[in-house]
Amino acid sequence: MEKNDLTNSEDVCSESLSSEDPVEEPDFPEEETPAREQDEFPKMVRPRKRIKGLSVKTICYCAVLVALSVIANTFTVYMNFSGSNALSFTYTVCFLAGAFFGPFAGFIVGACGDLIGWLINPAGGSFNPLLTLTSGLLGLIPGVIFMLRNNFSSRKKIPLKFMPVWTIIAFVAVWLVCTNANTLIMYYFYIAGFSKKYTSFWPYYIYRIPFQTLFWAINLVLSIALVVPLKKILKL
Repeated sequence: MEKNDLTNSEDVCSESLSSEDPVEEPDFPEEETPAREQDEFPKMVRPRKRIKGLSVKTICYCAVLVALSVIANTFTVYMNFSGSNALSFTYTVCFLAGAFFGPFAGFIVGACGDLIGWLINPAGGSFNPLLTLTSGLLGLIPGVIFMLRNNFSSRKKIPLKFMPVWTIIAFVAVWLVCTNANTLIMYYFYIAGFSKKYTSFWPYYIYRIPFQTLFWAINLVLSIALVVPLKKILKL
């Protein structure tokens, strides 16, 4: 009898326990995913930082080109007593800035290089903002031409071997605009009234243009030699 009572009591206890509601566990706030687990998920690619339309990479390259332009302006070699004919490699530096980074960057490199170069070595005479403007055009004109080239090549792929052709087109435009404008500025601001050798503009023009064309051709050959290798090296 005692054994039957014990078994009956155990059955009653088990039934009572099974009939009770399950105990609810308290809700705890979910922990944030640790950094190690977050690394397993793909990261979003951050866009390159840009400052007023120019990427930081472009600004760094332009700073280097401004420094090269300053050096080219500082170490200009004057070829005659009047100082109106000078061998300089600013053509090449400004061309590279405009061709690779656009007309705005090209203009900034040319203008800043001329201004800072004059502040360091004002051997060419008094400062003239018109000459600084023409120096800016040395980079702006190639920038516009290569911008048109890039828009055209986006519709139809143009191989790099045609880059020298666009370089020649840009330099011809620079010669027509900048060389002639610079000659006018040099004559009316520095030659007329100070030299008895040149009575009118045309004798001075005929005297100066052959020298400037020679210096222009030297920069053209140097730019053609540099444009394709630099584009490949810099991956522009």
